[in-house]
Order: sequence, then structure tokens, then C-alpha cells
Amino acid sequence: MRAPEAKILAGKIGAPHGIKGWVKVFSYTSTPENLLNYQPWLLEIKGVMKSLKVLHAQPHGECLIVAFEGVTDRDQAAELTHTKIYIQRDQLPELAEDEYYWHDLEGVEVKNLEGFVFGRVDYLMNAGASDLMFIKGDKESCIPYRPGDVVKSVDLEKGEMIVDWPSEL
Repeated sequence: MRAPEAKILAGKIGAPHGIKGWVKVFSYTSTPENLLNYQPWLLEIKGVMKSLKVLHAQPHGECLIVAFEGVTDRDQAAELTHTKIYIQRDQLPELAEDEYYWHDLEGVEVKNLEGFVFGRVDYLMNAGASDLMFIKGDKESCIPYRPGDVVKSVDLEKGEMIVDWPSEL
């Protein structure tokens, strides 16, 4: 079993927005506004983790625009471009049985019902109609993440997922 990480990648900072130090923020939560529920944000700035307080935030299309304490002009905001945003794992709500955070599924070995090993989950992505798992193994695979339908079982203790998916398409 993988040890749970203390911090979780939850988004990243994009370009400055305006001249007063605001930045665009791209959230990896189910809806962008959900990222605001997890404070403080930990930012990895030049290899050092720093906590920055969000003063103001508002939805802006597919992202948020955010003002941080101490960031008051466009030049300071530009220094944050491409900075990763982390939250503490213990800030996340508990899930029901048979529900998983995507980051917990990353690295899990994926096998089909016949025992064929596809490889390990590299990452997951929402593709509109369905969530997708991208798997790295002898070759790269993409399998829909549909619990009960395609995904038959997940055992985080064993680091294993069983899927009803053919080894050859």
C-alpha cells in the first residue's frame, strides 16, 4: 500500500489578471470554486513551500481569479505563474466506502478479469461524458473509469484494480 501523501496537488497558478496582483488559478477540484474550501494553500515557490492567504477570489470562466495577501502588482503576480497549489490531505472530506480520490488511484496496478496486466494508473481525467484512466505499462492504455461497469474492484491495500476490459481492442 502506498503511504498517503501529506500534501495533495490541487491546482496551479496561471498568468496575471490585470495590474493589481490578481492571478488566474486552474483548479483540479470537481468545480473550480471547491478549491476555495481548502485553506490555506501551499505554494511551491522556487522549490520552497509557502503558505499564501487568499484575500479575494471569483469564478472566471473555467478558472478562478485570485488575489493573495502581499501580492499587490502585476510583476509580483507574474512571479507566481505556473506555481503549483497544494492542500493538506487531512483537509479533504472522508469518502463513502468504494469511493476514491483520483490521486489515491494513481500508481495502482490495473488488471482485467482474465489477469492481463495493463500497467499502472498514471493519471485520470474528466472527458465530459466519462472519466478516463491513463495507464502506463508495456504500452499506454486509456480505460473509462466507471465503477461497477468497467471498474469491478479497487484494493488500495494491495495496490490493485480489476477491470472488465479486453486486453486487445
